[in-house]
Amino acid sequence: MARAMVSNGTLSLFLSFWQVYWLRQLHASARWVGPLLGLLILELSFGLWVSRFIGTKVPGVLSSGIGALLIGLGAITIACGTETAFFLGQIILEVGLGIESGSAMVWIHDWIPPSLRASGLSAIGTVGGLAAIVTPTMGGWVITHGGYGEYWVVMAILAFGNAILLGFIERTRHRENRAD
Repeated sequence: MARAMVSNGTLSLFLSFWQVYWLRQLHASARWVGPLLGLLILELSFGLWVSRFIGTKVPGVLSSGIGALLIGLGAITIACGTETAFFLGQIILEVGLGIESGSAMVWIHDWIPPSLRASGLSAIGTVGGLAAIVTPTMGGWVITHGGYGEYWVVMAILAFGNAILLGFIERTRHRENRAD
C-alpha cells in the first residue's frame, strides 16, 4: 500500500504543478501548454510501451524500480531551473512514470492471490486516490514555504524512496522463493 501511495503521489505531484511551474517559474508562453500536454501524454505512452520490453528482461518489481529511478532523475533535472532542463527532465520523468505504472500492475497480480485480487486491487486504487488528494496539498505547501526547486527535490526523494521500497520488495520475494 505504501508503494501505491508513493507511486501515485509522484504522478499527482507532477500533474498538479508542471503547468504552474512552466508559466510562473520559467515564464513560458501559455500557448505552449496544450502542445506540451500532448507531448507529455505521448512520452507517458512511450514509457508504457517500453515497460513491455523491460518486463521480459527483468522481474516486474525491478521494472517498476527502473521507472521510479527515471522519475527521480527527471525531477532532479527539472530542479536545475532552466527551460532546457525542464524539457529534458520531463521526458525522463514521463517515460519513468509510464514504465513504473505499466510494470506495477503486472507484478502486483503475481503477488495477490486470485481469491483476494479484487479486494487487493481495490485497496491499491483507494490508496492511490488518497495520494491524489494528499500530494498536491503537500506540493503546494512545499512551493509556498520553499520554492519550486525544493518541490522537484521532494518529488525526486519520493521517487527514489519508491525505488528503494521496490528493491526491498524484490529482495523479500527472493528470500521467500529460497525458503521454498
